[in-house]
Amino acid sequence: MLLARASYFALDEAQALAVLGEVHAAVLSWRQVALSPEVGLRAAELDDFAPAFEREQMDAAATLLGR
Repeated sequence: MLLARASYFALDEAQALAVLGEVHAAVLSWRQVALSPEVGLRAAELDDFAPAFEREQMDAAATLLGR
């Protein structure tokens, strides 16, 4: 499903996987970014945001990327 719309964006599979890899890597570090001074969340607030970033699609992306 994650790669099904790649052609809509004129991406071949390799390009789509490259973009997916970049997005996946960025989302993986969401907790560190959230705690950074630029964002300023407290550790106690992270669980409130976890459902937005820690979802089944992240697992599916990791599988597609071989991670």
